[in-house]
Amino acid sequence: MHARIAAAIKAARGDRSAQWLADRTSELGCPITRAQIANYESGRKKGLDIAELIVLAAALETSPVNLVYPGPYQDSVEVLPGRESSEFIASQWFSGLLWHQDVVSESGDWGRATEQLNTWRAYQELKFDRLKELFGQRASEHKGGVRDRGRDREVIEEYDKRIAHLERQLGIEDGDA
Repeated sequence: MHARIAAAIKAARGDRSAQWLADRTSELGCPITRAQIANYESGRKKGLDIAELIVLAAALETSPVNLVYPGPYQDSVEVLPGRESSEFIASQWFSGLLWHQDVVSESGDWGRATEQLNTWRAYQELKFDRLKELFGQRASEHKGGVRDRGRDREVIEEYDKRIAHLERQLGIEDGDA
């Protein structure tokens, strides 16, 4: 796993120097020295803590999961010691999007443990879809399209109801999210 992450960091860095990356981590408030980066990329340093992974991903303008599972996603990867999976399935499990039978037991609490995260995802997707619908309605009007304003209002009201339901479920009060 360390070699895979180190290679992903080096690939994401491209032609930019380890010093450039060290400077970027300092700008982000969590300095990682050029020597630490070089030692990790070369394999001399075998560990990377979560804070370092997160700041390196931010400095490289990618996601931490893209450093842990950089692809190709059809290839097999060791997800836990002695447990293989496709890199895509492993990345989805790591992101909390997919239950993984070789990592999480059937009797475990995967659904309950990831419920809030997935509800937040659904909430954000609904808000985004509502916004896309509004933009689509406005764009159609500007192009001279004839719109059924009553139907448009009903669609937005349905989004608003679903969003309000999730806000109650998540304990969100006006303006909190």
